[in-house]
Amino acid sequence: METIGVIEHLAQPTAAVRDVVPVDELGERFAFALNRVLELLTGAGVAPAGPPFARYRGPVGRTVDVEIGFPVPDGTAAVAGLVVDGLPACRAVEVLHLGGYDDLPDAYARVEA
Repeated sequence: METIGVIEHLAQPTAAVRDVVPVDELGERFAFALNRVLELLTGAGVAPAGPPFARYRGPVGRTVDVEIGFPVPDGTAAVAGLVVDGLPACRAVEVLHLGGYDDLPDAYARVEA
């Protein structure tokens, strides 16, 4: 169902939208947010530099504080409507989940185990 591994993640500039989202609305919010980020990046003449990401800021409960976006090239200037920030260099657990959002709790449980 998914592949779990440990990776050395290089620092990567990002552009994203950030919001506090009810967990049961994450699937809808991802679709909306990724389309919005692409629209704003395209309007600014910036192409994503990699696959989309989500960064959860804090614990996941009934809601979650989440950034949803894309890596962008080094030196990307501020883009109106987006948080231009970055993912730090770190050692991380990475999971490639193939399946629906309803199956994510099971994937998280396997990562935590």
